[in-house]
Amino acid sequence: MCVLINGQIAQELRRGKSVIRSFLASPETYGTAKRQGRPRKLSPETERQILDVGWANEMNAREVIDHLHLDGVNVRQVQRLFQADKRLNTSATPMPSTSLLSLCGDVGEERADDMEHLSMLDI
Repeated sequence: MCVLINGQIAQELRRGKSVIRSFLASPETYGTAKRQGRPRKLSPETERQILDVGWANEMNAREVIDHLHLDGVNVRQVQRLFQADKRLNTSATPMPSTSLLSLCGDVGEERADDMEHLSMLDI
């Protein structure tokens, strides 16, 4: 049986000694620690309220902050909310682009070969 000390294992794996020590101490829970991160400044309810007021009244970010009396909220933070909002991305579907096919007019059977060639173009 070959016994390596933590330093040798760490050197072999090119990891820190503390990494090896914490893994050997509890391999089942290694790497599963919860990270809290920075707490959110705005609650989900406040974010919804900002978006509702902004879209309903067509206000910009500064006007929304003033209207809702949001002290300590940055204009850029509200702008980011507007950009990430799903309502912005679900607007009307864009019109199809005009292509050579629409310029051909009515397509009869005599133009079927021409249409095949035009459909190969990536327009």
